[in-house]
Amino acid sequence: MGFTSLLKAAKHKRFNLQPRYYDPIKEEIENRTWRIKREMKEKSDDDENTEPFKSGIAGSFHRKSNMTGSKTGVLRFTIMVLLIITAIGYLFWGNVVLYTLAGFGLSIYVLLKFRKK
Repeated sequence: MGFTSLLKAAKHKRFNLQPRYYDPIKEEIENRTWRIKREMKEKSDDDENTEPFKSGIAGSFHRKSNMTGSKTGVLRFTIMVLLIITAIGYLFWGNVVLYTLAGFGLSIYVLLKFRKK
């Protein structure tokens, strides 16, 4: 190691980020032309079910936003209450509280793990 590593400042790490370009107008034009070609050809029912690739960018953020509702708030509140109770219990009773909570946590984990099977 030596003193040289203490005196040298680390250089910034660089990376190449290739930005992705999403053009909703171009995607809409491609979907329209595909639909028009399908209507003009009047193929069988098997070919009507095959649709071109639809971009997942359009609705991906809306689907994820529904999950970040009350579930995360309740979980965060529960974790905060457990941490506060653990800290107060540790101050009053010492390591006994930590060992008891570890035993309860381990038993609940084992019960939930084997209940699913």
